[in-house]
Amino acid sequence: MVPGEAFTINDRDVTFDHRHVILSGSFDNGDPLYFRLNAFLYIDRYYFDPNATLTVTLVSPVVLGDVNLDGLVTFADIPSFIAVLQSGEFQAEADCNQDDIVNFADIHAFIQILLAS
Repeated sequence: MVPGEAFTINDRDVTFDHRHVILSGSFDNGDPLYFRLNAFLYIDRYYFDPNATLTVTLVSPVVLGDVNLDGLVTFADIPSFIAVLQSGEFQAEADCNQDDIVNFADIHAFIQILLAS
């Protein structure tokens, strides 16, 4: 799977090395996600109809401070960080204090992350 590209899962009730096909990961908020891809309804089991389309998208983890999205936290992120602050738009990488708001309260945390890199 490639991050950002949708991927369709067609397999159901398949086992590999005595293991069932399992969809696992986490939601954006960090809560775990775990499903066996059963094609038949079992008691206390999830059911995914074989005719249904099950599409997932792998997302890259947020790197706090990497506001220019180059994979690194460096001084090159400063102009992008300032631009996000000025725009008032939310960007997870700029929410350095992780309060779900990008504002001046993130400046201190951004500097701490930048200096630690």
